[in-house]
Parts: sequence; structure tokens; C-alpha cells
Amino acid sequence: FLLTKDKQLRVMRATFRSSRSVPFVSKTLGISFPAVMVSAFLSQHDSNLVPIKRARMTHIGCKASVFSFNRLAGADPILGVEMASTGEIGVFGRDKKEVFLKAMLCQNFRYPQRGVFISCDVDAMAEDLCPYFECIAHRFPVFTSKQTSRVLADYGIPHTVLTQRHEDSEPTFDTAVAVKEKFDLVIQLRDKRQDFMLRRCTQENATPDYWIRRLAVDYNHSLLTEPNVVRMFCETLDMDVKEIEIEPFRHYVPRVYNKMENDNYTMLHRHKVGLCITSTNDSKVLAISLREEKIALTCFHACLGGIKNNSEEIAEQFRSIGVPVELIDLRTEMAELGFDMVMAMVDDDTNNWHLQKLSLHVMGLYLLKAMRMRHMTVVAQSSSRGKKDLNFERYVRTFFPQMGVYNPWRDPSLLDQFPSEAHKIAFLRMHGVEARIAQAESHSSVCGITYSFSDTRSMPTPQMVRPLRDCLSVPEFCSLTFRSARCTNINRKEVTPLQALQMANEIAGRNGIGLVRTREGVMYETPGMTMLSKALRFLYDVCFDRGAADMFRLYSGHLASQLATQGLMERHTQSALEAIRYLTSEVDGVVEVELNQGEVIFLKVSHVRKPAKKRVAKLMTEEELEDVFQPGNGSFSDVQW
Repeated sequence: FLLTKDKQLRVMRATFRSSRSVPFVSKTLGISFPAVMVSAFLSQHDSNLVPIKRARMTHIGCKASVFSFNRLAGADPILGVEMASTGEIGVFGRDKKEVFLKAMLCQNFRYPQRGVFISCDVDAMAEDLCPYFECIAHRFPVFTSKQTSRVLADYGIPHTVLTQRHEDSEPTFDTAVAVKEKFDLVIQLRDKRQDFMLRRCTQENATPDYWIRRLAVDYNHSLLTEPNVVRMFCETLDMDVKEIEIEPFRHYVPRVYNKMENDNYTMLHRHKVGLCITSTNDSKVLAISLREEKIALTCFHACLGGIKNNSEEIAEQFRSIGVPVELIDLRTEMAELGFDMVMAMVDDDTNNWHLQKLSLHVMGLYLLKAMRMRHMTVVAQSSSRGKKDLNFERYVRTFFPQMGVYNPWRDPSLLDQFPSEAHKIAFLRMHGVEARIAQAESHSSVCGITYSFSDTRSMPTPQMVRPLRDCLSVPEFCSLTFRSARCTNINRKEVTPLQALQMANEIAGRNGIGLVRTREGVMYETPGMTMLSKALRFLYDVCFDRGAADMFRLYSGHLASQLATQGLMERHTQSALEAIRYLTSEVDGVVEVELNQGEVIFLKVSHVRKPAKKRVAKLMTEEELEDVFQPGNGSFSDVQW
């Protein structure tokens, strides 16, 4: 390119051959630069130009220079301008650390196991890198040259000095390099004001810095010669090399396979597919269909601690179909989120805690994380409910954009094959799989059970809460200890959130607490969360003054409204939840309640760490009293009947 005096850019020479850089940059940015260049040369009008549409990047591309210095005897192992293009390796990673680590590994760089030798020719450079050298010293034994030792000693970094040939007739560095017992990584940072050696040197005429670099290459030690590379190397020390994923490029391109085409199965053959399963017919039909297409499928089921659905039984049902199943225990995560909702008091008048939306949030964060850790590249959602599908896609796109989403019930081929529920049942029975038509939609977790019926006359018998006629005839007393608005002790027994919900479900359930039926055909069983929230409300009345109570209601109302609309993942919703945590950080105390025939009766509150200071009415002066009770002296006789 040429920049003229008029600040205009002129093309002096353009090459759009099949080089290394053009296709690599095109793949990294998602832009076909050869097509753009050809259209620019051949088009007569701007309207004929191929537009540059940059795709959303979820990865970083890096080209690393490679040169086989050990094949050139005596060459100074530093990549110069001409050498930089002799060999390159293109790698992709999720972030800067991962792509750097992959680039180093592809250059045949071996991470140290024994120790590190450091030599820096410029003291100012060594001082700038001392924080990074300290990170190395925490992981490996450090050996240095005499010049670098003075800087490291000033910063208190432990090290051992190795002498060189110009300092000692029997240099310890040369011996250590050859023996390979003390260190296996050499860091040599030269003074760039001095040019590197372009000629072959001998032991007599070689400079000290050249000799260190050349011996490291000759004895096959890993070598770092650039300060920026040393900094990045130290930042990646906390990463495990064995956990690095080496995958094809197509795995780094996020794709959503919901196009109205019939070749979705063909595209899925290239990927590892993770299927979220439940005990529904939709999950079983999809598992069998993907298995018959010989797709690399793994089924994932979230164990949320519900008493209605047995996770082991569900896993065995799918294993009998012939597909691998991973059970992911999310009971603790579900209990933690349930505690957050109790702390925020998000239940409404109908005792609706929106348990399905809470479960979806837990699965969107932790089940997808488990899939990604097992190297799944596409997520398949088995539910055929539109809103639930779309919300689950949002979790994938937001938190795990490197994975694609396959929506089977938007695939025309599956819709044509299974137009109704009867076709799904016939398909399952043909494969010897038990199929049934669900009379109602239900959800079960450690937080409770939700039923939704179209016919209110066919409500099932509650499973967690006893009917009032079957409850205990005598009241039961319960002591609940709260720390930062979270229950940590029940009846003088320390509990985790999961244990607290399990115990609270049992105690409140046998006393008929937490059962609500609505006219819309919905039934909620949330005994544990109901009892904990009512007890905590008694403690809030003691710990909150008027201002704190007003702010709590504001944040709680916002959180409840967002939860109802499946907006729990939004930043402003999480900000409101964090504000509630801050408001309730000093809500500590013991609440004692009486449980009797579906009622939670307050007895007393004790051991409150910071009760709210109640405002005392100001005493009025005599002059103010005279203003109020004129005429008269304010006695009873002044009252006019």
C-alpha cells in the first residue's frame, strides 16, 4: 500500500493467492477474504461488492512461528524477520491463555517438570519481570546467572547461581545443561541493542548469551527468548496441560441447527451430541432416533432431588435403549438456589415458587457446564415446548456459545415422522419401550413438587404434604437458626442447605404445611420452603427498620417478577439478588415456631445479632401541647361529646 500526500491509500501490489495468512484470517474472523478481494477487483460499482459480514467470534486464532534450529548447527536460535515465515502453526482457543498454551505445545514446547534457568542481560528488564519470576519460583526450583542473581536477591526470590564459562574454568551451567537433572526450561533474555549472531560461533568466540541459547537447543531444552512470551507463560502456569482440548476447527464455530432443512442429522454426524433427558416420551423418541442415525450421543439427566422422579430408574430406562447416560447430581445447587429464593421471599399468594423456572436455571448453568467438560459440541433439548426451548437456547448462547443447539422438534423430518403423540407412542412400542400418556405436567425437585392439570377433578394425592385430616393431633415445636438469612441449624442440628430442605420438607410435610391448590388446576407442594420463609419473615420483622424493609420489598418484587418471566439469568436480576444478600448479611437469630394443622405459629425470636433500632416518638414540650389542645388544658373535661 502507498499513502499519498493527500492522505489517500493506493494499492501498489495485491496478491490473493492461496497463501497461509488469507485462509487462516478468513477462518478466524468468519470472513471470506478471497471472495472480497475478487469482487473488489472485478466489480464496477459499489453495489456489486461482496459485503464484509463478520461472524460472532467465540474463539481466538493464533499463528506461531516454527523453526528447527537443532538442525542448523551453531545458528543462534532467535526468530528474525526472514525466519518468521519459514514455518507457522495455526491454532484456535477459547481465550488468550488457552490459545497461547496450544501454540506453545504445537511448537514442541515442553512445560517444565524439574526446574527453570533464568538469564537476563538487562537489569531493568529483569526487574520488570520479577513478579513473574516469583510465580515461577513458587512452582519450580530457579537457577540463574550471576548478573540476574543480583536482581532476584533484591526482590527476595529464592534461587541458585550457576556459573558460566567466562566466569569459571569449570562452569556449572554447562554441566547442568548436559546432565538434565536440575532444570528443563531455559529463559534467556538478551540485550536487543546488540544484534544476535548470524554466523556460526565456537566456544572461544561465542558471547555468553548466545552460548546459553545454543546449549539449550543442542541439549533439547525448552527455550524462551522474548519478555512478552515469558509473561504469558507465567500467566498460564495455573492451567493443566492435560485438560487442553485439541479439536477440529468446526468445533469452535457456534451453530444453531434449527434451519428448516432435512440434513440436520448429516451435520450432527460431525459432533458429539449431549441430550437433556427426562422420563417423557419426547426424550425416549429422540434418543432412539439419534442412536439409529449412529450419532455420537450421550444422554444427560439432572438429579434435582425430587421424590417423584427416580434418577436411577430414568437412567436405566435409557441405558436399556442402548445409549450412554450421565447422571449429574445438582441437588446441592438446587438447594442453594432454593435458599436464595427463601431469602428473597419470592413466593406469591398462591405459594408459587416457580420451581420449574428455578430448575431450568440450575440446569442452564450446571448441566451445560457438565456437558462442556465432557467435550460435547452440540446440545439437544428433548422438550417440545416452544418457550422452554427458546429459554434453554439463551443459556447455551450466553454461557456456552462454543456449543451449538439442535432443536429436534423444529426439524421437519422429525415433525413429519411424529406429527402427534400417538405416533410417538407407536414408535416406542415398536422398539419395545414402555410409553404412556401423561395426564398432567409435573415437576419434582428437593424444593417441592408442582402439578398442572387440565381437569381440576383429577388432582392426585399429595406426596410430600399430609392432608389436614391425617396430620398429627398434637402440635410440633421447631427451632430454626438463621445466619445471614440462611438456615444453618434445625432443632439444634447443624445442616447444609440440602440437608435443611430435606429436614424441613419432612417436618413441615407431616404437619400439613405448604400445600396449595388453585382454580386453574395447579397444585404446589413446597413444605420446606414455606416453613423456612414464614420463620424467616418473623426474623425480618425484628432485624429490618423501615428503610431496609422498603428496599427489601423493592428488590424482592423485582426478583419475583423476573423469575416469573424466566429472567433469572439477566444481569439486573442477579444484581437485585446480590443487593438482597447484602441487606440480609446481618440477619442472624433463632426462631422458634409451633406447627399445627397446616399453620406456622410464631413463639419467640432470640439471639438476634443486630435488631433494628425502633424510632421512639419525641416528647412534646408544654408549648407544643398548648398549641394542640387549645382551648383548655388538655384534660378529659375538654373533650366535646
